[in-house]
Amino acid sequence: MELPTIFLRYRILIDGGYNNQKKKVALNQARIAHFNFHTGRAFDEILTHTTGQIILEGIASEGWAVVVMPYWRDDCNNTTVGRGEMVRGSGPNVIVGFQPDAPCLVDSQTKDFKPGGSPAEALSMNWSTHFVLSLRKRPTAKGPQMCPDRH
Repeated sequence: MELPTIFLRYRILIDGGYNNQKKKVALNQARIAHFNFHTGRAFDEILTHTTGQIILEGIASEGWAVVVMPYWRDDCNNTTVGRGEMVRGSGPNVIVGFQPDAPCLVDSQTKDFKPGGSPAEALSMNWSTHFVLSLRKRPTAKGPQMCPDRH
């Protein structure tokens, strides 16, 4: 799916250049394009699963945009950060730091192999965290709606 379509349909902005000017070492255009392409592929993989579709529909229905940008630390991780309170008009409320090329396959504490560390699974977990955090901060949110033909 094309990145503009992802944003318009799901309110998820995948942007490898987000806050690039604030980084110690800015990403060049090739690395930004690489991030955008591979994160978009992970997004497409998430959409092949019903659970992923439910989470993404929930993000779209809550009305708050999320930004997915390259993870900004040196460790092998991904993260979701948000404001203390959801507000409109002053940038994104939730940012997902993501590494499409380096999912953590080894537990940093025990050094044990952790199965199931694909980029799509890592990204899906961060979107789940975003959805839960935003619903807690906005108690009137309805979340994803049931299909009309199901009760």
